[in-house]
Amino acid sequence: MPTVDTKVLYPFFNHNYTTSTGSPVPTYNAKVTEARILGPGFDRVVRSSDPNWKIKIAKKQNASQSYSRSFLKGSFTTGVVRGQSTVVPYNEYYNAYRYAGNVPSSFPSTDTATDDIALKRIKNKISSHEAHFNSLLPLAELRELRITISGAAELTSDFLRTAVDIKRSKGRSAAKYLSKAWLTYGFGIAPVVSDVAKLADSIKEFLLRNDHTAVLKGSYEKQWVTGGKLSNVNVMALTGSDMFETYHHQHKLSYQYKGGFNFLLRSASDYGASAHFGFQMQNLVPTAWELVPFSWVVDYFGTVGDWLDDTFTGTPVKLLYLNRTRKYECRGFNENYTVPRPNALKNFKEIRRGTCNFVYSEFERTVLATLPHRVLRFRTVDEVAQHSLNKLFNLFSILGSDIRTPRR
Repeated sequence: MPTVDTKVLYPFFNHNYTTSTGSPVPTYNAKVTEARILGPGFDRVVRSSDPNWKIKIAKKQNASQSYSRSFLKGSFTTGVVRGQSTVVPYNEYYNAYRYAGNVPSSFPSTDTATDDIALKRIKNKISSHEAHFNSLLPLAELRELRITISGAAELTSDFLRTAVDIKRSKGRSAAKYLSKAWLTYGFGIAPVVSDVAKLADSIKEFLLRNDHTAVLKGSYEKQWVTGGKLSNVNVMALTGSDMFETYHHQHKLSYQYKGGFNFLLRSASDYGASAHFGFQMQNLVPTAWELVPFSWVVDYFGTVGDWLDDTFTGTPVKLLYLNRTRKYECRGFNENYTVPRPNALKNFKEIRRGTCNFVYSEFERTVLATLPHRVLRFRTVDEVAQHSLNKLFNLFSILGSDIRTPRR
């Protein structure tokens, strides 16, 4: 694909000079005026074209092409420092500068986790059109049903004993009862009720299933801020002072998957009841992981379960087209300023800060021939924080109870 680069420069200058009452002609300590590279130093466009795009559209085919572009622009205000010595000779000092400051040469414009979350969201929408149900897991855990029923029955009698014993045990019996009640409901009763409802919905969807086409998309956006303070800035400071810089950068990164899918739920020769209800060999691996003790704790902080399910189970879908779009933007504000030193023997008559405001953006569209797989990774802080109260209750209840290891 052809690439077109355009240089991005800015007019840097630094004039630092001294005059005296006996010599009005300025004596320059620095006099620099030049075009300097701003950030990465170029805007870039990468594109391709298809001369047959009209024909493809007429045939209802995918005519989109991969494309990317980066763009940077900045605006500046001039910093000025003016002072006079307090001893003979009474020299005048002057410094004017225009300086971009901390504009990165490369930006954090990609992120695997953000990409994976957007992919997860479109795959969830794909799954909702299929109403697939993995029946192996509830079947494998039928042996636990008796324990769940007996545990629910015992909660009533335990409550009466706890009410009598709570004063003597100073609350320890109540904590143990609540732990058992939470685990029996969260890992016994609630999953059974949920599985029954999902199975009923899945049976209905299987009986009413039809081939259909859908346009789906999944997206996710991440925002964060970076900033700090720098010293020894690359501008000659006025004698008796120091130059510093503060910067504040706001970042925004998003991914979006959008595609057309043809769901072959009735006509496909390899999709029947066994595939719809998860009675196939490839379903054994995700089911085995679900049955591993405390696998649900691992999935709180990682994507092992999601990755196994995505890798070993498929969807009866024909991909018509699929594009991945990545957008990144950084809005930055850099401020350069002068700080007089103590006992500098100068009166600073004027101190005006120099600033740089910049905007950097990237846009990339990628045409995909296949639907990517999820990646194995640690979950982000935002993902871990989702339903954090339930997760904390689960973990604390496990620590405070002697119940057998529950399933997720």
